[in-house]
Amino acid sequence: MKAEEGAYAVSAGLKARHALVVIIVVAALITGCSSSQPQAPVAPPVGPSIQLPVFEKSCASQPGPPSVVPIRVVGSGAIVANICISGEGPFPFLVDTGGSTTLVDSSLAARLHLALVDGPRTVSSFTCKRQISFAAVSRWSVGNMTLLPQTVEVGTVQSPVLPNLDGVLGSDTLSSFGAVRIDYRQQTLTLGPQSAPLRSDVAGGSGPPSVSASLTEGTSFASPMPVKVVSETLSPHHLRLTEVRPTIELSFGPNQFTLTLDTGAGTTNLGPSVVKKLGLELAGPPGAAYAGLDCPVVVNHYTMGPAMLGKVQLPEQTVGSNFIPPGTVGVIGSGTLINYNPVLVDYTDGELFLGPGKQAQAAASERPISSG
Repeated sequence: MKAEEGAYAVSAGLKARHALVVIIVVAALITGCSSSQPQAPVAPPVGPSIQLPVFEKSCASQPGPPSVVPIRVVGSGAIVANICISGEGPFPFLVDTGGSTTLVDSSLAARLHLALVDGPRTVSSFTCKRQISFAAVSRWSVGNMTLLPQTVEVGTVQSPVLPNLDGVLGSDTLSSFGAVRIDYRQQTLTLGPQSAPLRSDVAGGSGPPSVSASLTEGTSFASPMPVKVVSETLSPHHLRLTEVRPTIELSFGPNQFTLTLDTGAGTTNLGPSVVKKLGLELAGPPGAAYAGLDCPVVVNHYTMGPAMLGKVQLPEQTVGSNFIPPGTVGVIGSGTLINYNPVLVDYTDGELFLGPGKQAQAAASERPISSG
């Protein structure tokens, strides 16, 4: 989250930051209760971390079209893609639609001699403080796809759950492709035609899709997805930093809440204000987890009844709840999205498309085969 300091002073109501809520919830029993205030940080116990797979061993061109980027899905839905910078790499980055800006680990930036153009600045991230600087990246790529030159954040990336992670690929970069298709099953990230990054808010659309059929195949329109955009000019080099955050409306009868669409979060997470408004019941004892990559937080677990994500009814499920910084009241995480494979995030039109969902797929597989 942005603090009220430096580049993190929030304008136009955009307050979500990269890796907004937990990537992976760590099972650990602790004491505590839900609160609208941040609870005392409790470090989750040391447990087996998820080792990132090495699926591309060099930055040389790989077989296949450049628009189809190989990814790896680890844990409860974390998406990892390989990034090359200045011909070096590949480096594993978390694909995070909930990350409004792309983040490069400070040790990697130093190793690659990226010139810092601003900072460091002290910022708040949940109950933690961190140092952030900025750098201009002129030559980089994801898979076989060359990325546009861009200003990125530079800071420490130390995920106890995803060690060896070198950065976060945020919505500022992803939105430059207009739309991105995530196929959790095939482990591919398909990119639309690259264009200039978003410069202004996008109102939520209502379909039909304007993107290519190859991106929408196997999906249907699910929900409007308004996109919040904030741009800032950094001094003294006058570089532009753009923050992009896709949002969706989650409805519980007459109650409607705006959440961030966050593939960087392992689970769906609702803020304490939403839990209180809906009167959700506890689903077991509290636990400890990491928010914002490495900040220990207390997480309470609740049973979320059926909810509507646009046209799609989400079944009853267990969700997390912890202190949410101002500007959003929760996230829809990969732990939910993975059940509606594939997922199409259309930044240009402000629309979310989802696959049929596990229940529909199960029903289809049980239909009798016609003898014709």
